[in-house]
Amino acid sequence: MTTPKPDPFPLVKLCEGCGVEFMPLTRRATRCKKGCGRKDTRRGPRESKNAARNKRRAESGVTFVGIDGEGYNTKVTGYEWEEIEGELVEVPVEVTEHRYNMLSVGDHTFCTPRGEQMSYNEALQHIWDSAEEYRRSGERICLVGFFLGYDFIQIFRTLPEDVAWKLFSKAGQEMRRALQAKNGWKRIPKVRVGPWRLDMMAGKRLTICHIDHPGVTVTVCDVGAFFQTSFLNAINPKDWLDPICTPEEFEIIKRGKEARGGTMTVEALLAEQPETIQYNITENIVLARLMTRLDEGFRHNAIHLRADQFYGPGQAAQTWMSNIEAPTSEELAEALPTHMFKITQGSYYGGWFEIFAHGHVPGITWEFDITSAYPDVIRRLPCLLCGEWRPDHDGILRIAKYHVRAPAGAVTGPLPHRRRDGTILRPLETRGYHWRDEVEAAERAGLVEEYISVEDRWSFHRTPCRHKSAYPFKEIETLFLDRIKVGKKSPAGKALKLVYNSAYGKTAQSVGMPKFASPVYASLITSGCRTKILNAIAAHPKGAKALVMVATDAVFFRSHVRGATRRLARADRQLEKGKITLQVYGEVIEAMAAKEHPKLDMRPNTLGAWEGEIKRNLTLFMPGVYWDDKAREAIASGGKLSLKSRGISAKELSKYIGEIDRQFSEWDGTTYRIADDGTFMSEWPTLTLYSEFGLVSLPQALERDKWGLAGTLMTYQNDEGETVTGVRRVITADAKSKRARGEFQPLFQCAQLERDGDLWRSWPYAAVMLDGEKWVDTTPYSRGFGHDLHVDQVMEAAASPDGDPFVAMMQVLKGD
Repeated sequence: MTTPKPDPFPLVKLCEGCGVEFMPLTRRATRCKKGCGRKDTRRGPRESKNAARNKRRAESGVTFVGIDGEGYNTKVTGYEWEEIEGELVEVPVEVTEHRYNMLSVGDHTFCTPRGEQMSYNEALQHIWDSAEEYRRSGERICLVGFFLGYDFIQIFRTLPEDVAWKLFSKAGQEMRRALQAKNGWKRIPKVRVGPWRLDMMAGKRLTICHIDHPGVTVTVCDVGAFFQTSFLNAINPKDWLDPICTPEEFEIIKRGKEARGGTMTVEALLAEQPETIQYNITENIVLARLMTRLDEGFRHNAIHLRADQFYGPGQAAQTWMSNIEAPTSEELAEALPTHMFKITQGSYYGGWFEIFAHGHVPGITWEFDITSAYPDVIRRLPCLLCGEWRPDHDGILRIAKYHVRAPAGAVTGPLPHRRRDGTILRPLETRGYHWRDEVEAAERAGLVEEYISVEDRWSFHRTPCRHKSAYPFKEIETLFLDRIKVGKKSPAGKALKLVYNSAYGKTAQSVGMPKFASPVYASLITSGCRTKILNAIAAHPKGAKALVMVATDAVFFRSHVRGATRRLARADRQLEKGKITLQVYGEVIEAMAAKEHPKLDMRPNTLGAWEGEIKRNLTLFMPGVYWDDKAREAIASGGKLSLKSRGISAKELSKYIGEIDRQFSEWDGTTYRIADDGTFMSEWPTLTLYSEFGLVSLPQALERDKWGLAGTLMTYQNDEGETVTGVRRVITADAKSKRARGEFQPLFQCAQLERDGDLWRSWPYAAVMLDGEKWVDTTPYSRGFGHDLHVDQVMEAAASPDGDPFVAMMQVLKGD
């Protein structure tokens, strides 16, 4: 009798590790689970294989590859319908067309053969193939571009409309999020088109997958948000201890940017193509170098970002907050009672931006800035997980529903007030939830005459903290001090500034999946900054009478010291003749600032201290738009400015400033007139801004139900009725949205002015009206906590190769 052979693939085996029967999945399986019964010889806390691999990758850094594309304007023959002798006839007309014909990834460049518009498939294939080439030399690669809004618009303008709807419309994104929630997927589903699987996050990060390469992903990140300036400014050798680029590289990039714009024939395009390719590749190489330096700075501070996280400083701030074990949104929500969530949500107003004088401010105006205002408040925030909210005002954080009224002649209202449309102003009377420290500061500044009522008092009482620190964000001060030690112009110094300046945004985040958002922290941070501004007004020798503007973390006062103008002129002459050094000149300015506002802490390089800067002959046009002699001189110098936008020259900016200065000089303070038909006509100075380049964004085309317009040039009608390529925007100095005598009725009046010496001043509203009745209750903040820019707004704001041209223009006007 023969012995039976063992089963080659038994249904049940005994585990060599634990001795328990199990069903093997393969013939070679000997244990019920991986590593069963084996001794763990690894040191330190046990980590999964994936976690250990991710840690190794993070510590090794990222290989960056720059990406940039180019297009051109050309004249083509189009047709329009025209009525001739009672019949509609197609008439040929010459129109300007924009074509995107070149895309470089690193030193790999693809150009369409005869300057044709590039298709999405050509662009995606080139990006994919180039990424595969670079992946061979570095596992963790990240494709990065500098303000890619223009490139994304041009790449995807040829998408089928139904695919574009899923990617770029609000409804399409909501549909995909609903699918994610319904199926319990970890990530939002990608959009299918041909062999590609695509996802776009807020216009800042493009994710590409291919059906033939499962598990492989190519990520393209827009890194412009890290720098918030032009590329030439970001790589300027003067701003780096060890320059990012050589003088030759800087000159190539500068020439390339100056050569953009205008119209050209296909023949001229092909003739210039070699030089354009050299410019594109050089920019990509320098951008990769720039991001490598930034990544080194992050890693120097133990901030390790994945390759798909380089689309803004918020991710770096979030990683740092994780490192310091800051309380998460879930923990904070669990510890915060529901009624306190609503109360603190209603107390959030954001930054304070308001002008109190209009037009020319002759002579010297002092700008006092808080050094890193938000980080200064953040470091003092208490742990909200260890304590309780009680209906009293004996705790460390005190909030109540205040109904207050300012004196009749106050230059501004005591507290912020939100209207139902979301706009924020400061009327003389308001009622809403506010932190007590801010209310008391407003009273010290002379802006509270009467407490009509104080209701629903609450305060936070701290208990012994069981966490790492009773002040979870106190290490933000260490980041500030470390930046000074390593040098503000070093990679580590630049990275540190990005981190601590972005921490507030994470507490106020409202879109995506916020990890550290909190209505209490977001409200306290912005209120704390406004409180410091109010304390500065209260401590000023002239108080609110000298006030001309507040700009979030800065306050502007007119000079009140006798002889200040003569002393400054003397120092200017001595500096010009070489009798004093620039350092001595700076010491003179510091001494003058101390006399102007003796009660401010002006220690240099101190978190939360103040810095004084002189503005000469300031012009205040509207909140966020102002300039002085320094800006006038810089703009008049022409080519020395590195502008952020195509289509706007320094010469044109000089025209704008001269025109507005002229209007204010000739203005007699008349704010409106009544036309023959009885309508109100504003007489405020206005500014018409022009940009020679602007594209219809993808969301705009979808919203208009005209997908064929996506990525095409915008046009407008000029004064002669002709259709002109470009964008025109008219803005007015009228302050009626925030300030005007009487009650808030903006449909029927303009802001009224009064002469105050050599100034035109406006005054706050007495109260806000709603349906003909006084409405003193402020409207609670209904959405998340700030920084909730929707994808359509992001894409619209990026309708030129370098971002919004009008935002750039405002920065130049302010001298930034």
